[in-house]
Parts: sequence; structure tokens; C-alpha cells
Amino acid sequence: MGLTRMTSARRGYPVLPRKQDSEDRDMETLAFERLDHVMRSQDDPTIGIGRQTILNALEATMLDPKEREHLEQLLDKVVPTADKTLTLTDWLEFCKAYEEEIMSSGHINSTVHNILLVVDQFQVDTWNNFMQYRQSTWASAVASVLLVIAFLVIAGFSIADFWTDAKLAIRQQTTANGYESAEVSRFFFFVRTPWWESLLDPALFSFEMSYYTKRNDPSTGEIIEEYEKVPWKIVKKESVSWWPDSISSDVVGVAPEAPSVSLSGAYYMNYFHQLEVRLVACMNSTSPGAVVCRSEAEQRNALHGGSVNLVSYSPDTYESVPRSKYWTLVMDETKQVDLWYGRKTVEKTPKTPIHHTEASTVLPLKASTEQISPSWGDGTLAVFWFSQDSEMMTETHVREDLTTLVGSLGGNWASLLSVFGLVALLYNRHALESSIKLLRERSRQTEDLRIAAALNRRSLRMARHRPTKVPGTGAAELTNGDQAELDSKV
Repeated sequence: MGLTRMTSARRGYPVLPRKQDSEDRDMETLAFERLDHVMRSQDDPTIGIGRQTILNALEATMLDPKEREHLEQLLDKVVPTADKTLTLTDWLEFCKAYEEEIMSSGHINSTVHNILLVVDQFQVDTWNNFMQYRQSTWASAVASVLLVIAFLVIAGFSIADFWTDAKLAIRQQTTANGYESAEVSRFFFFVRTPWWESLLDPALFSFEMSYYTKRNDPSTGEIIEEYEKVPWKIVKKESVSWWPDSISSDVVGVAPEAPSVSLSGAYYMNYFHQLEVRLVACMNSTSPGAVVCRSEAEQRNALHGGSVNLVSYSPDTYESVPRSKYWTLVMDETKQVDLWYGRKTVEKTPKTPIHHTEASTVLPLKASTEQISPSWGDGTLAVFWFSQDSEMMTETHVREDLTTLVGSLGGNWASLLSVFGLVALLYNRHALESSIKLLRERSRQTEDLRIAAALNRRSLRMARHRPTKVPGTGAAELTNGDQAELDSKV
């Protein structure tokens, strides 16, 4: 029969449920005085209870079978032999082992428990009798592992995006162009017949390149126009690293020999400098070494309805792919094409605080306008004028810097921590509260067990030896009838 644990107002010891009459209260006080002498005596630590007495008390207490099995297993560790007596020191060790078993429930062994304490980042703890207990669970440990894995995956992608500028943001601002000198590079021209065949035959046509310069003479106020020939070269796919995939490898084009050409000023200004490229049909000449042109019919058959093509490339802009344009050739007329290159300043923000903003100026092809005029009479089929556009664009490449990366990783960690951590902490807190609740219940059970074992032992002794008076107390002397009644109550 289990005993209910209550608190005595006089000494704080657990007592049996009280009855109304004073005689029973005196008998209970007498019994627990003797119980205190047996179980809490410090003068003779060998005084205790036998193993069988504890087992008999287990049978008498109203414990769940599973709880009873726990107690018996722990008792086997403290009192391994049947003839050994359970001393006060053994009893305290038994209670401590019982408590440890409660707070570490669900763990296979101490090694697994220690691993959980290391892995579980959301463990909770509490103090009991100057001992700290840490609550960790498999669910919380799994949440901790998933948290770390998820963060490492996100961090890996974030770092990869940081190095590859995957999060590049481009801001553009347009202002008026000041027409300062700038360089144009990476372009070439080529001609195709009406049958889409590449053609470069000096007996049919030729390219002529020259600088056109218009300036105002400040001394006389006159306008001076000058032409300066620009040598050109033949280009093929083997000689151009940025050759576009849309152009076949058998195409033969022409480009200036210099790696770049300069453009400066505008036609309405005091100084104007531009590149002029002309496509001229072959015309016979009496000059020594001149090429003998083919007939006019052959020239018309090869060029009329064909096209002249321009391929340009500006790798320093966000449009870092080659672009091509074409114009249809018509005999007996001259096609006048203005190629407008937009001046663009590209700024790249630094990735780390120790670096500075990188700036460069490029002139990508922005647009073209064309006019058709009667033939110039010198065989010119098409003329191209390279000029700067009236607007200038400042393009800022805002790259992800190290500070932004660290802030992003910190935000991701906080987000993951709030998702996984909140659930894990609540689960661990619930597990800890359940363990504390179970600990309180088992503490009462061990008190009941201690009381039942002590009274069981004392009742046997009292049946053999009738005490006349309890030493050191003011309790009344017990008669044989009182003793028998006390034994029956126990």
C-alpha cells in the first residue's frame, strides 16, 4: 500500500495521513521518530535495512510496474547481494542514481548522451541540489544538424555567387556627351553576294578607310577639312578571338591595322575627327600596277542585291556579345550610313573595403541611321561614318561586397535559427518539464519507499521487543494494545 507524502509543519519530515484523534497522532509521531533514528543516523552508518526489506516495500507501494522495474534495476547496482544491508550512504547513492536515470532517460549510455550534448545546440538546463542537468533530445539534435547543413549549403551558394558576380546590379545614368577623344576597337566589315557567299575580290570592289578631320583655324577663321588614309588588313576567324558563332568560318573581312581608332568632337563643333569607311566598286585606272576590273555586268551580278556587314564587339559592357548589322547594296546609288557610338563610362564597385572603384570608358555601337543618295559618280556604293552620340551614359556595376555577403549570411543564419531553434527549444523545454515532473513524482515515491521499508523493519522489531518509552521524546508510553494497533495500521 502506497503512502502519500505530506509536509510536517514541525520538522518537515514526510508523515502518514493524519487522523482526527490525538492518540493516533502521537503514535504516528512515535513511529517517525524511530524511523528518523534508523534512516538518518549519522553516528552508526552501518545501521540500515536489508535488501529483502526494500523489495517487500516495493511490493507494498502502489507503483506502476514499469517504475517498479526501474527501482529494482537500480537497487541491483547499489545492493548486488541479497544479504547486504542498505546503509544511509547506500540509500543516498540509490536516490541519486534514480534521479540521474530520470534526467538521462531515453539515452542508451553516457557516450551517446555526451554526443547529444555536443551536437544539440538547443539544449536547456536546470539546477537541482547544486547539480546542473542538461536536457537534449534526438529531435533537437537532428534539428541542429539540419540547421548547420542548410546554412553550409546556403553559404556555399552565396560565396559562389560572390566570386562570380551573380548578384551584379547595373545602374545607368545618361548625361550630355562632352565629345572627348575616345577609342573604338574590335570591329570588321565583310561583303556577301545575293547568294549569301562571302566575297572579297579587288577586281569587283575594294574598301577604303580614312580619317576625316574638320577644324576651325583660329588665326583665319576658316574651316579646314583633311583626309588621312588608314591602312587596313584582312581578318579571318583564326585571327579574331571574339569571332561570333553566327558568322561562318569562310567569311573574309577587313579591319584597320591599328587595334583601335579614335573619335573626337562633333560636326557642329570647332573640332571634329571621325573614321570614314567606303565600299567602292572597281574602276579601271591607267596607273601602273592597277587591278584590272571585271566587267560592269559581272560587278552588278556579284554586288547588286548583296550586302555589306559590320560586326562589332564591346566586352566591357553588359552586352558582352558580338553584334552584327547589314545593309543591302544597290547599284547606281550610294548608301550613306552614320554609325553612332555611345560614350559609356563603366564603373565597377569594389568587393572588399581595401580596393577602389574601377572605371573605364568604352564606345559601344549604339545605333545607325542611313540615307540613300544618287550615285556619287566615283563608284562608291556605301559609306560609313563613325561618330559619337550626343548622350553619354555612366554605367555602374554594383557588385556584392564582402560586408553585404557577411550580412546576408548572418541574416540567413538568424532566419534558420528562428525556424529550427524555436521548435527545438520548445521541444526540449517540454521534455525538461516532463523530466522534472517525473522527478518530483519519483522523489515522492522514493520517500514512500523509504518510509514503508523503515516501518516494515520497525514493526517486526516492535513485535518482538515492547518499548516502554521513546528516549529523548515526550511521547507517552506504549501499551501492548497500542503496539498491536500501530502494527495493524502499518
